[in-house]
Order: sequence, then C-alpha cells, then structure tokens
Amino acid sequence: MFAKIGRGQEIAETLEYNEEKLEAAQAKCLWAGNFAKDVEDLSREDKRYHFTRLISLNENVHKPVLHISLNFHPTDKLSDAQLVQISREYLEKMGFGRQPYLIYRHTDIAHPHTHLITTYIQKDGKAVPVPRSQFYYSQQISREMELRYHLASLGKRDRMQERSGQPLTIQYGKVPTMPALSNVLDKVVGQYKCTSLEELNAVLRLYNVEAYRGREESRLYKYRGLIYRVLDEQGKRTGSQVKASAFDSKPTLARLERQFELHRSEPRRQEYAEHIQAAVDWALAQRQLDPAGLEKSLQKERITMVRMKDKTAGEERLFYVDHQTRSVFDARQLGERYHGKGLDQRCTPKLTPEQQQEQVQKSIQQQRGRDEQSLEL
Repeated sequence: MFAKIGRGQEIAETLEYNEEKLEAAQAKCLWAGNFAKDVEDLSREDKRYHFTRLISLNENVHKPVLHISLNFHPTDKLSDAQLVQISREYLEKMGFGRQPYLIYRHTDIAHPHTHLITTYIQKDGKAVPVPRSQFYYSQQISREMELRYHLASLGKRDRMQERSGQPLTIQYGKVPTMPALSNVLDKVVGQYKCTSLEELNAVLRLYNVEAYRGREESRLYKYRGLIYRVLDEQGKRTGSQVKASAFDSKPTLARLERQFELHRSEPRRQEYAEHIQAAVDWALAQRQLDPAGLEKSLQKERITMVRMKDKTAGEERLFYVDHQTRSVFDARQLGERYHGKGLDQRCTPKLTPEQQQEQVQKSIQQQRGRDEQSLEL
C-alpha cells in the first residue's frame, strides 16, 4: 500500500478529474463521509457546493484541498467495501476523519487504488490542526495497515528484480507509479557514473523514466526543481509526475549536480571511455555492420546505445551506457568516429530488400566472371 499525497488550491479541478472518470465508467464514488446526503443522492453540484462553502470560510489557507491516492499491489484483490474500510481508517489516522470526504475507486489502470478528496477547512472556519510532520508518518501508517489487512508491501522489490539486480521497465497502468519510480531511481541514481542530467536520462530512458527540469521560463526551472515522470514507448510523457523531494533517496537537482562533479573527476573515467571505444572498434572490425547490427553487437558486451532527441537543438544525440563499468558517455565525448557522420561512415547503410537482392545478383555475376576467367587460363 502506498499513499500519494497532494494539496491543491481549487476544489473544482480536483472534483472534475474524478467526476470525469466517473462519467467515462473508469471510476465509482464509493463513499461520502460527513455529508448531509448519502453518496447515491449526491450530485456533482452538491459535492462542489459543500466543499466550496467550507473553503470560503477561511481564505488564508493557501492550499485548502487535500487529494490523496491510495495505491495497492495488483495481487491485492480488494472489494469496494474493503477499499472503503481501509480508506476511512487511513483518513482517520491522518486526522481528517471528521472532515467531509469522498472516496472514489478508479479502474483505469491495473492495480486497485482509491482517490480521497477532503479539505483542511472545518465548519468553524479553522484549519484542521494537523502538523506537517503528520504526513511523514503516512508511510508508517501504510505499513501498519498492510499488516492488519494482509496487503502486499509495495516497499519490497519484486524477487525477480532482486535476483537480476535490474529494475523492470515501467509500463504505466500495470504497476503503481511511485514505488516503480522509486525502484528505478534506487538502481540508477548514484550507481551509474553520469556527469550530466542528459547522461542520467540516457540510463533512465531504458526504464521509460525521465528526470525533467521544466521549461526555462517555468517556475520549476527557475527554482531549480526536478520531477520524475514515466514515458511511453515513444518517449512521450504519460501518467503522473513526482517531485524529486518526495522520494526517500532525495534525488534532487542539487544532489545530482554534486554527484556529476565527482564523476567528472573520476580517475578511471578515461579508462571507461577507452573500453567503449575499443568495443565499437572491435565490432566494426570483425564484419560490416549497419547501425542496428552495431547496436545488437554492443549489447552482447553489455553496452547500450541510447538515442535521444535534443529538444533545444532539434537534433538526435547518441549516448553509450556501459552496464559493466556503470559508466555513461555522451558520444561526442568519445570523438568524431563514435557519433554522427563519423560513425555513419564506418557503418554500412541498412539495405532495402530490393538493394539486398541487387547486391546478391551483383556478387553472383562477379563470381561467374572470375570462374570464366579461370577457365580461359
């Protein structure tokens, strides 16, 4: 069980998200706590009015809306009644049991999960006296409830992953986002020797993850924030995103930059670069390879070629990820022979079926010519 906690300013936006899921038959509103009506009798307008009226009693609270998603392992087969019981108990332990709240069960992705909506503002206009430290106890509350309800612990890594030592590629909707991201970051950040955010993203991309600073004009970028988000197979953002500070390992930009600096001064970095260069040279010296063939050959040496589009320059960039030495290099650092036109010239272009047939016919004709010349002699 894992709780993702978010605070918001507008109740309308939070309600709209859940109500749209309801209309699309991807969610059910299971429970309405401390409302004047039962959940079956509450309209969308009723829900919005009740929360809006409470929030208007205290305009000094910057983010009065609390939106929590409780995520469970796909092996947890939980009924609606069980989800209601667990969700209500969680809210009670967090100090919001007496507040009006709604419990939605979403069915848009594989693992069972609920969305809980409530507000900090009480009926007397005062804010719920919940200390900030209470939210740090959320994980402890989740662990206690896992034991009580015999739930699978999302904090434990999958046994197959543990044996292989590698996290699995994240596929949005099949596993809970937060623990899956945490697993990937634990295996990558600090273990792979990256010297820039781009090099780190080259490794993260192998697991459909991206570390993102935001656009240069954004508040996130200006204040040196960092978020992690899940990508689809085409490299496009999908699903939710999580702030770096929300993870136990705190893979923030400031911490990453300190690591990048240490890895730049790594005494053996030149040795690691030469290892990749030698692997490329050896593969191309053995036989003629097109770019796809080279990539496949390097994989046998535990080196992955990662191509990513540079959004600023509008061009494709190549990175080498060496899983043996756990080093990562922008191909430009290795020299002209290992990226761009230099590498293309060393590789044979991939032939179309027609070109392959033409090449075969040409080889046959050349062989016949050699045979005829031999007979004349």
